[in-house]
Amino acid sequence: MIKIAITVRNRLEITKKCIEALIRHTTIPHQIYIYDNLTDYRLKDHFDFYHDLLEKKLISQVTFNTSSSCYNAFSKAISLNNFGMQHEQDPEKDKCEMLITLDNDIIVMPNWDRILRDAFIDIKKYKIQHIYAIAQFLDGAVKYEKLLDVKLGGYKAYHGKLGGSCLWATKSNFYKEVGLLDVKKLVGLNKKHDQHYWIKMETLSNGSPYILGLDAPLFLHGGPTAGSVCNIIGFGTSKHKMKQIQYKENDNYIKSFTFDEFYTKLYKKYEQTLKK
Repeated sequence: MIKIAITVRNRLEITKKCIEALIRHTTIPHQIYIYDNLTDYRLKDHFDFYHDLLEKKLISQVTFNTSSSCYNAFSKAISLNNFGMQHEQDPEKDKCEMLITLDNDIIVMPNWDRILRDAFIDIKKYKIQHIYAIAQFLDGAVKYEKLLDVKLGGYKAYHGKLGGSCLWATKSNFYKEVGLLDVKKLVGLNKKHDQHYWIKMETLSNGSPYILGLDAPLFLHGGPTAGSVCNIIGFGTSKHKMKQIQYKENDNYIKSFTFDEFYTKLYKKYEQTLKK
């Protein structure tokens, strides 16, 4: 079994595509936890959508956060701290094979979960040390990478540092081993979840590479189509910026596509990237 945590802020239509991809393409038994943070556009539509998912038993939990429940700190960090604490309370947490955290603009591809499961099996098999997270190499922005001599999960893998957390796969003991983020350091921010974890993982690995970039087809990135939240309000929340992150036109544009049409559109861009 795996647990999947999705962080959301506005952008309902890309969230729908994200969750549909998980439902279609995840084959390992799983639980989905949704953290809807500070949404201020189409809020009732968000409620109605999650209601349908809960009624169909497709998700395990949905949490709505406000600025006060996030302590005026970066909502993604607060949400994933809560996810980690809740997981640590699970009396059957040792039966969980891995934890997945992803942004709501990530569209997973077929077999993504089994590739990651096999990669973790191979990490243990080859006794590769200091791997705290797996990211997709193409879109994970892993830096200072070094190609490993062995394939993991059947794919080339790079041992490196940094790496964006648009999708991270971690072992079940990640929050016990690596820990939670210090909320005091994130008050007033709308960024820096990743940067604070890089520091923690760098310390644990004594400066060795700590993240794995797997050169495998794990996901398609819908962010360029949906619009970025963090890049707009990462360092400021003016009224103009708050209006911008509602992404009304982007939302309507994505809504005009069926899942298959949207997936095909993103996949064509992915193929073009592979050819570069």
